Amino acid sequence: MSERQYHSGMRSCAQELEAPAYALGSVDKTLRVIHILRDGNPIRVSTVARDLGIGVSTAHRIMAMLVFHGFAVQGSKRQYLPGPALGAPVLMAKDVDQLRQAAGPIIEQLAATVGETVNLTLRVGPHARVLLAVGTNGRTEFDRSGAVLPAYATAAGRASLTGVSQEQLEHLFRGPAAERASTELDEEAFAELERELNRTRIRGFAISLESAVKGVSAVALPVASAKTRTITIAVLTPSEAIEDLIHDEARMGAIREAAQLLGERLEVED
Repeated sequence: MSERQYHSGMRSCAQELEAPAYALGSVDKTLRVIHILRDGNPIRVSTVARDLGIGVSTAHRIMAMLVFHGFAVQGSKRQYLPGPALGAPVLMAKDVDQLRQAAGPIIEQLAATVGETVNLTLRVGPHARVLLAVGTNGRTEFDRSGAVLPAYATAAGRASLTGVSQEQLEHLFRGPAAERASTELDEEAFAELERELNRTRIRGFAISLESAVKGVSAVALPVASAKTRTITIAVLTPSEAIEDLIHDEARMGAIREAAQLLGERLEVED
């Protein structure tokens, strides 16, 4: 390649990276914060406001949205760290599409039957990823489609963790690997997770009480298949209605049937 061709190619690349003529300011600032988080250094709202030249209230809203979508987590001393969405592995599109196609009709029927929001969730290591959300009725707090959250923080994640060994559980949430994945739990929190998993095994389903989203609680079951225990079905409901859901035998029965049916369907297609 000649020097002229080389520089021509470099100019072409530079043109591709040219800033959009009608860039959305709020999107640009949010993406800049993601770049800052990716470096792994703890940041504060005041730092975001200063570096981006915006008000503290605007910076706070940006950070709250990034936490909601799993791109940031709030640590001690009001500092923010990279969230699980920044380090989540890329899933094979074909596999995800096949899973959604197999589960879609079952999830939609269940949402209509129970009258609540239903999520299809896949656990990848220490993270729970929402692949499909049905019945959200346009409510932002219930639409977690695409979200990546620590598995210990959700009913869906905990339901899928009931089948892992003690050694694997410690690998996921204790030590260097967990620290790098932003899923490390201290001794007290890890002990509480162990107790909650034991309670989940006894009652047959997992419960989360506003542990992921304020005002939203959930019950979740793993699909009934030894090959697919990383896949769960979760039903989300306003927190004030969670007890009614748990004690409603008809709706809980519908959730169990949906998990069983999806497990059987995935076994056949595997």
